[in-house]
Amino acid sequence: MFSHREWLKKKLAEDPGYREKIHAAKRAYRQSHQKEIAERRRLRRQSDPAYLERDRARVRSWRQKKRLESVYGISQKQYEIMLARQGGLCAICNIKPDKTLCVDHCHETGQVRGLLCNSCNSMLGFSKDSPRRLEAGAVYLRAFQDEPAVSRQDKTSATYDPVVPANAGTTDGLSAHLRA
Repeated sequence: MFSHREWLKKKLAEDPGYREKIHAAKRAYRQSHQKEIAERRRLRRQSDPAYLERDRARVRSWRQKKRLESVYGISQKQYEIMLARQGGLCAICNIKPDKTLCVDHCHETGQVRGLLCNSCNSMLGFSKDSPRRLEAGAVYLRAFQDEPAVSRQDKTSATYDPVVPANAGTTDGLSAHLRA
């Protein structure tokens, strides 16, 4: 049995001239009816919570796609491949975050290194991508690891004297490098 609908779908798929003609007609309609389309969309967003959520997800997806392309030079598919390769986990802390993983890249070369949670990405950014600064921070934290905790109330007393462990910041001359 002949199906007019199937014939149109086939023609649209196979005939580039016809396909462009249809797309041009749709663009012209959207251009000339922008206000009505926006109003219908606004009313539907107000009255249909499921539509509102789908629309928000669509906009988030579109923004992420554009950001990946313009800032990092990768496609959505490349991002998804990286995400699958890492098992959905941060490349540093191996924790699955609640939010989307950030694209980590070298600010000098622009080379994408991996996907990180927001905390790990911020850690690298605040350290200015300096391995020495991160190592010095680790040494500093280890020096205080076994020290007893001081309460906030103790810090405000007149007798509080902050004690810095003797080995804090001196290992391997890392802190000297940071002071320079």
